[in-house]
Amino acid sequence: MRLLILLTLILSCTKKEHKISKEELLSMGEKVSADISLVVPTGIATKLVDCSLYRPKCLVGYRVKIKLLEFNALMYDNKADALLSAQTFEGYYSHNWSFDYVVGEPILERFVKKAYDAKKVTSEVSL
Repeated sequence: MRLLILLTLILSCTKKEHKISKEELLSMGEKVSADISLVVPTGIATKLVDCSLYRPKCLVGYRVKIKLLEFNALMYDNKADALLSAQTFEGYYSHNWSFDYVVGEPILERFVKKAYDAKKVTSEVSL
């Protein structure tokens, strides 16, 4: 009986990771910039973001446009994978997303930090 109570307490105290959907990501971005949009491919067979090029492979990738600048928003199943992804290109991550082609572009860096509370990967970053 004590073991059952202990297990219940442990499982109920476990913090559940909040995943952000594509719709939530866009909504968060719109609060910071009305100029945000997803880039639409020119054809059904055209891929704007190839997830197989990223490690770990993303679930889905979107090309996001802010004013005239574009970056890749990569969706992962969890925060750990998003962090690993961002580490491969020394970029930004937030929740279950990583953001490529942002580093070195001050407008995009400010945007992802403000809109998504994104963190830049450093050698000290851990979950």
